[in-house]
Amino acid sequence: NYIKSLNKEAVKRQDVIYELILTEMHHVRTLKILLNVYMHELKKSLLVDEAWMEQLFPGVKVLLSLHQHFLNNLKMRQTQCQVEGSSKVFHITQLGDILINQFSGTLGEQMIGAYSYFCSHQSEAIGFYKEQIQNNKKLQNLIKDI
Repeated sequence: NYIKSLNKEAVKRQDVIYELILTEMHHVRTLKILLNVYMHELKKSLLVDEAWMEQLFPGVKVLLSLHQHFLNNLKMRQTQCQVEGSSKVFHITQLGDILINQFSGTLGEQMIGAYSYFCSHQSEAIGFYKEQIQNNKKLQNLIKDI
């Protein structure tokens, strides 16, 4: 068994790397559900425009794009580090380059900008949601159904 050949520290390192990839997968999946289920259904059923959606979900499309890019790079590295003879065992020895690329330079600035925008509009989005849910019976029913 390949994992048994690794020392305790190496196993822990692989666990942490796997957890990072898994967390990013879940984050991307959540953003996709938000976009492809909730936002799609709201647009279709309530016939609202992009400005309305942006007010409710500020910058979500940009966040998905950035996180999908990060996940693609993580998965590519995982594939490159597949243990010979196994389709499900990976030994990732280097990840720093991907992290540096994602969180510094141009991409890092895009991440900061996207999250700054998202966070700075959160209170407005919550207020907008509360106002809409209080005054729009169709939205109330749709949220229950989704």
